[in-house]
Amino acid sequence: MKVTDAAQALSTNEWSAGRSYRWIAAACGAAVALVAVAFAHGSAGFKPANGRIAFIADGGIYTIRSDGRAMRKVAGGGPRGRLGFVALAWSPDGRQLAAIEVENLYVMDGDGRNRRIVLHAGGALTGGYASIAWSPRGDELALGRVEPLEIELLTLATGRRRTLVRGGVFPSWTPDGRSIVYERPEQRAESVRMIRSDGTNDHLIMREGLMPARAPDGASVAYVGGQPNLVDLKVRRLGAGKARTLARGDVGGDVTFHYPRWAPDGAEVLANRVLGSHTASACCLVDLYLVPANGGRARIIRRDIDDSPVAWQPRTR
Repeated sequence: MKVTDAAQALSTNEWSAGRSYRWIAAACGAAVALVAVAFAHGSAGFKPANGRIAFIADGGIYTIRSDGRAMRKVAGGGPRGRLGFVALAWSPDGRQLAAIEVENLYVMDGDGRNRRIVLHAGGALTGGYASIAWSPRGDELALGRVEPLEIELLTLATGRRRTLVRGGVFPSWTPDGRSIVYERPEQRAESVRMIRSDGTNDHLIMREGLMPARAPDGASVAYVGGQPNLVDLKVRRLGAGKARTLARGDVGGDVTFHYPRWAPDGAEVLANRVLGSHTASACCLVDLYLVPANGGRARIIRRDIDDSPVAWQPRTR
């Protein structure tokens, strides 16, 4: 994949001491030597009830089945020199997508039609929004802002915004729509916390973890973790002890995982597998990677995507 001018873009140094990680939601074009992998590539396992996977490549939005087939372009990226889209989320009924572009937050039909601006995002490159989650009730969007670091709630009917928590990022709703799980960068480590949507009962649920995603049944969290470098794809059942590692990263080999997402039926976990290192002007090679939630053989759904949050369409009825 070629490196575009947009690849300079969304690179935000992280906040905790002695550590940095970058959001670069742009074309990934670093030359990386590939090693042989024993994964199935986009084959069996498509469940129509789980819906389609939405992802970003070259700043544009695409959807694809979980078997790697029937890819469709939903929305184009920005013109040369602009970043295009950086994050997205499905509506709870699976009919619409919310998507953050460099300057605006859009809502559109799942095929890209009827796109409308619901918020002028202020420019993700200058401290705007870089993560998004649609509430299960369908009435609010949780927006992760990078500067200042905070999570806001946007009421779609009125356009009203309010700050839910300062110092938090990567919101993920609980299935009942009453609470949000999020990452809070601390001085020594990134922790995972949960807060009610009215701003009360903010409390620690895990002492280690990046980019948490609550399971459809609410009982487990998928996240990026593992000591000492936080590069593994993991799942922890809340209140039930030890975490399980679904896929191991390798700092020495420049392999890490980002943005885990659950299949709507809870049987699989999707994530970006990143090969190579982020730099100031380019990303790396990114695969859309799927692994059974109970462990088992992983498969690559799509290669050469942007290192941006992905979204899995809720179960269709």
